[in-house]
Amino acid sequence: MSTLSLTGPGFTNYGKYLPGFNAGGIVNIEFSNFTIQPGLFYSTKGEQITLLFVDANQQNPQKATLTYRLNFIELPINFLYKIVKLQDGNLHIGGGPYLGYGISANSSINGTNTSLSYSKYYRNPDYGINFIVGAEFINKFIVDAGYGLGFANLGGGSTPQNRVFSFSVGYLFR
Repeated sequence: MSTLSLTGPGFTNYGKYLPGFNAGGIVNIEFSNFTIQPGLFYSTKGEQITLLFVDANQQNPQKATLTYRLNFIELPINFLYKIVKLQDGNLHIGGGPYLGYGISANSSINGTNTSLSYSKYYRNPDYGINFIVGAEFINKFIVDAGYGLGFANLGGGSTPQNRVFSFSVGYLFR
């Protein structure tokens, strides 16, 4: 679930969270109570905005839904600490930096899609920090919940920055 945080003159955060997905892999480098997880992912982010249009006489209001979807290749490096060791797994917390590169974008208004040139409307790179809490079961299944806090100004006078709530499941090949 992602949105773009907008700041600047005349802007407030008015977008709704947009469902998305990510797919990729990690390398799980384990120490006694710590794990380092560099990864490579394809991620979708963006936001959904409800607009209200009125005619020149301030009559006949009509709503429209505007959606922006941004597609990234991301390299996160997360550091996890095992807070509770289980017989065949653990509970962990952690986080770390990420670096993303926008590869494409599209917008839609009431379901009509338009492809956008990422480099024309947005800036690269995206970067920020991830926060994670999760569990590992049977020493191979991972379930995590997280929050990604983007620091990069993705472009324009509104200073858009990514904000992402995530839920992920994975399998460790050992």
